[in-house]
Amino acid sequence: MLISIPLFLLAACHEMEGPGEPSSRLPVGEVYHDMIQLGEKLEDPYTVANMQEALTKVYPTKAGRIVLSATDYYVRFLPRDDAQLQLLRDRGLYLMDHPMDYSIAREGDYYQDPSVGEDAITWQYAVVPRDFAFPEEVECEILDECFLSEHQPEAKADAGVDWARVEEEAYRLTGNEALWQPALTKGGSSVPQGRITIEDPQFSGGKPFGVAGVMVACNIFVKIATTYTDRDGYYKMGKSFSGNPRYRIVFKNEKGFNIGFNFIIIPASVSTLGKGSPEGMDYHVKDGDGALFRRCVVNNAAYDYYSRCTREDLDVSPPPADLRIWIFNGLTSSSASMLHHGAYLDGSVLSDYLGLWLKLIEIFLPDITIGTKEMDYAGIYKSVVHE
Repeated sequence: MLISIPLFLLAACHEMEGPGEPSSRLPVGEVYHDMIQLGEKLEDPYTVANMQEALTKVYPTKAGRIVLSATDYYVRFLPRDDAQLQLLRDRGLYLMDHPMDYSIAREGDYYQDPSVGEDAITWQYAVVPRDFAFPEEVECEILDECFLSEHQPEAKADAGVDWARVEEEAYRLTGNEALWQPALTKGGSSVPQGRITIEDPQFSGGKPFGVAGVMVACNIFVKIATTYTDRDGYYKMGKSFSGNPRYRIVFKNEKGFNIGFNFIIIPASVSTLGKGSPEGMDYHVKDGDGALFRRCVVNNAAYDYYSRCTREDLDVSPPPADLRIWIFNGLTSSSASMLHHGAYLDGSVLSDYLGLWLKLIEIFLPDITIGTKEMDYAGIYKSVVHE
């Protein structure tokens, strides 16, 4: 949802956590961190019809006895408010704010459908299992019936079918062969894995260390995988890919906190990493990466604090689940207002810290705000732990 900000706030917009600089370290193409620009609509190779046609081409003798049915639905939701958006998240859905069957003309961190008002939550795209219980109160549209071979019930999996070959043929039939990678492994596909790292020049001689517990997501069309990095920044997806997926970091941490709000109201900020190999992507975050750097520092500081909230260590209770942390790059002050968890809002006190941004705080209720103006890794880390 794009924010309609009152005129008295517009002059300060540049001070908020904003787009980062394009990175030349990405394996494929150039990446920006503002709004995504969509290209042309593509034909999804994973629809039931396209996969059935591909199966017939690869195995003509099986055509009469193997009839594919939908394993998943490609859908989009239009939540009216944050409560409906939360309802979808509570059902375990991985939501994307842009369609999965379009080429990307210019990579970015977020998208707002022009058919939806700027003050409304934009369409949320997802892939749901065939037996998904759709919430009646949320507007929904089924876009396609899909067949993902890895989602077949094991008892019904057809022996003797090389689904990687069928998938490759589906890409060819739909004109997407340029997105397919030659066989990288004996099985013709790879499980993406890699490492997300960051550096602090004042720590460990500037050697890279992991971005801990953060979600990494990748997809190509409706084939999606998500996982979390371990404490050293390593990740491994739970499914294999043969095409080049698009990778992104979702700042939803396995410890239970989210780092959100960056021009759009979302539960967790997203930093795109661009398109990469199906074998995986390694990404090293540096100070010059702007918003991505600040988000990763806040992530690591909060992760470390949660990890130390044990009887053997700090002997304190951990922060509550679903903690909302916002980053303000134009502010030097931070606060722990805990508004999302029901704390009373004393505007006279918070205004000393947040100034003109107090109006937005009253509407969207973060728990912690972190001012990062002119701060290095150590300064941001210290502010997070303090709050």
